[in-house]
Amino acid sequence: MNSRSKFSRWYIAVAEFIALIFDGVISIYAHSLLVLSGISASFWLIVIAVAACSLIDENNNNEIILAFFMGLIADIYYLGFIGPYTVGLTFVSWLCQKVTRILPDVFVVRVPVIVICYLLFDVFFWFILTIASTISIPFSQVIWGMIANAILALILASVTYPIFNFLGREYPFAIRMNYYK
Repeated sequence: MNSRSKFSRWYIAVAEFIALIFDGVISIYAHSLLVLSGISASFWLIVIAVAACSLIDENNNNEIILAFFMGLIADIYYLGFIGPYTVGLTFVSWLCQKVTRILPDVFVVRVPVIVICYLLFDVFFWFILTIASTISIPFSQVIWGMIANAILALILASVTYPIFNFLGREYPFAIRMNYYK
């Protein structure tokens, strides 16, 4: 067994970690570009990555565990307390795995599911940070922001879905594929 086959089980984890890094780097610049008269969008490529990978590999419970740990890393790094990312990403992964069992494996069906998960994550994130008194944004502004978030999520999901589709099908997370080849 060569080193590439050992590492290939971790391609999705590396891709999701890179998405997490992009969230931090790009959100600084994207937030200033996306602000339109008090309405702003949140840049969460990690939500797109977790949702897409969970939709593609619906029988792999390791995806839920990976989402939990990605959320844990994001919470500790970005917020300093554990909660919104850890619970939100785990829920998104679990929900996508349950929903994908009844939906066809078609791009035009899966991208709207990713957008809906993105919006659910946005509302959950706002709710937790409001309860923790970290932010004080009225819900009416969150509703208007969801329009911008839906557009951003649709763009991000459409652009990155082929990448995560390839990774999910060719290199499922934490599964040794050399037994199948």
